[in-house]
Amino acid sequence: MQRIIRDTAVARAIKVLYDYQCQICGTRLETSEGPYAEAAHIRPLGSPHDGPDSASNLLCLCPNHHVLFDHGGLAVQDNFDLIGYPGRLQIHGRHQIDLACVQYHRERYSPLIRGEGSITPPRLQKGNKCRHELSSVRCNAWGARHRYSVTPHDC
Repeated sequence: MQRIIRDTAVARAIKVLYDYQCQICGTRLETSEGPYAEAAHIRPLGSPHDGPDSASNLLCLCPNHHVLFDHGGLAVQDNFDLIGYPGRLQIHGRHQIDLACVQYHRERYSPLIRGEGSITPPRLQKGNKCRHELSSVRCNAWGARHRYSVTPHDC
């Protein structure tokens, strides 16, 4: 088994460039250890994707949008409008994103966004209430929001 070694300095630089704010919703998570965000590869690393571990293939996302992005809940147009989620990807003037990576991600995940793929959102069991944390995340969106709780509320 081959393990991919990521360049954590590049990931850290992207997070610093965006001040740890999600490029989709603008959320900046504060923890007792400081701000938290995730560096998401647009074109995944490793076989069969072989995406580059470079700033041009990285986004700064909150955990919710990282999961949605990685599992086909949303994608990005070439003009940075979002597919499957309202709004536009925020791009810093010093961040050059590789459109070939964006196109690869969109071609791979657009069928999932349109409901033609095999990934389906998880269902809450009867009696369990959604307690997601971000008002910018629609209640019918799905992802890891049930794991990362900041200011929960009942839906």
